[in-house]
Amino acid sequence: MLSKIKIIGGKWRGRPIDFMAAEGLRPTPNRIRETLFNWLAPYIHEAIFLDAFGGSGALSFEALSRGAKEGIFIDNVNVTRKYCHENAEKLGAETLRIIQGTSPDRFDSLAPIKPYDIIFLDPPFGKRLLKPALDSLVMNQLIDQHSVLYFEVEKTLVLETVIQGNFNVIKKCFAGDVCYGLLQLST
Repeated sequence: MLSKIKIIGGKWRGRPIDFMAAEGLRPTPNRIRETLFNWLAPYIHEAIFLDAFGGSGALSFEALSRGAKEGIFIDNVNVTRKYCHENAEKLGAETLRIIQGTSPDRFDSLAPIKPYDIIFLDPPFGKRLLKPALDSLVMNQLIDQHSVLYFEVEKTLVLETVIQGNFNVIKKCFAGDVCYGLLQLST
């Protein structure tokens, strides 16, 4: 079933993006996106981002709408990538690169000239993908101490066991069954 979600800020504010509703696909709700992008305001201008579990594309398009320079969207579902391509064309989002793959399996092929400024990590719930994603980002040198990582996971996940002292929790909130926040590498 085709669904829509609106971009809530920036140059594309109010513009809808289409996505195919599917089991396990949870577009980040407006309230959480508003909080997230308020947090990211000091980092977003001209940022290069990685949307590691792209899904609906809401985080990618919101980031570009609010001033990010360019980004990479990764998703392993063909129809999800199809709608992301269509939304990018409709909005003129020429700096969004859309890649087929499963995160973190594709991270080794994404090495940028410098680490990403912002990484969005919103993996499917119950799949235990946050820790492998974090480990792969470090191993492939895709982040440094200046990178900001957004996470969105199930509320029942014990975050401290996943980050194991390698990351500092900058922000952390709960909304319903969701735990979300910001991380940075420990120095």
